[in-house]
Amino acid sequence: MKIGLDIDGVIADFVTGYSRSRNSTITPEDVKDWDMWKYYNLTKSEFYRDLADKATRGFFLDLPVIPGAGGGVHSLRDQGHYIAIISNRSVPIDTLQWLADHYIPYDRLYLSFFKGPIIRAEGLEYMIDDSPHIIETTRKAGAIPLIFDQPWNREEKAPRVKNWQHITDYFRGRK
Repeated sequence: MKIGLDIDGVIADFVTGYSRSRNSTITPEDVKDWDMWKYYNLTKSEFYRDLADKATRGFFLDLPVIPGAGGGVHSLRDQGHYIAIISNRSVPIDTLQWLADHYIPYDRLYLSFFKGPIIRAEGLEYMIDDSPHIIETTRKAGAIPLIFDQPWNREEKAPRVKNWQHITDYFRGRK
């Protein structure tokens, strides 16, 4: 199978890393919707300015791995699945370094806000993402969306994977 994976919220624990960078005690379980900036008492523009500033100072290098992600991606590759990582990050060198530092294997890496055309061009059959906004984009691109369960996407109606063990079990035996 050809599988697309998002990074932040699926492989990397963005919320924990961002909270750490702000000396905040907010955890992923505290963030109940996609507009996470409000949990940090920031406006949307303040949040993205802060994130852009942090990105220039290696923020993405320090994100923790979501439990089971490293072994899970290896398991998918060992099962013979093609892995395309698609993220809207804007720091290619830090992203490559983070993936290497955490031994995350992949066949292709794309950094783009526009995931739909990549999903279609790669001929991906599945896209695993935590964003509620990517579900329809994935369907329109001809792939099956699997939403990686996070508190901010629990209202979404789409096939859901709870964790990395669930993902590897889901794809075991599928070719």
